[in-house]
Amino acid sequence: MPRAKPIVVVTLVMTTLLASCTTQLTDEGEKVGLVTAAKASNCVLLGTFTARGSSADDALNIAFNRAAKLGGDGLGVVSVDEVDGDAEIKGAALTCHR
Repeated sequence: MPRAKPIVVVTLVMTTLLASCTTQLTDEGEKVGLVTAAKASNCVLLGTFTARGSSADDALNIAFNRAAKLGGDGLGVVSVDEVDGDAEIKGAALTCHR
């Protein structure tokens, strides 16, 4: 049986480790929807926050969870900034479904 090349094995291990570092959505965070600027005018602002993560996906999951923790059912993304693989999202927790 042929053996895998070391670089292939290292790449697979690193990919698995990086994927496991992403913050998981909470049950509440999964219920939060992304709100566009056009639809945000129909919502009530609960608060703003900054979510920092090791990737854009990580920061987005943190933002959904934070919006839920603030009592929101919507997330408005004000800005996204990525530097050297890290990401920062300035977000707004919104209540949109009354």
